[in-house]
Amino acid sequence: MTVCPYEDLLEQQILGELEEDDEARLDEHTSKCSHCKAMFSDLQDLQVLFDSQVAEAEQEFRAGRPDLLARINKEIRNTDELVTTRKLRRLNSR
Repeated sequence: MTVCPYEDLLEQQILGELEEDDEARLDEHTSKCSHCKAMFSDLQDLQVLFDSQVAEAEQEFRAGRPDLLARINKEIRNTDELVTTRKLRRLNSR
């Protein structure tokens, strides 16, 4: 249930999808509406929490990434060796 018609604009602002004219109206409204001011603060807190979780997940991925890249590079080398061996056999058979 929407309490204030500006709540949708608050969510758009947090997501970075708000146009400049709407942002100006929202800023003016938020300065007067304690409900929207509190909601905006809560949404900002959630965004900060989300961003920190994403950053943590990226760090975990990067920590495991060298093993993944090493396996991929090994497969590429094995495939290159296989292709080179096949090419040499074809050249020798001609």
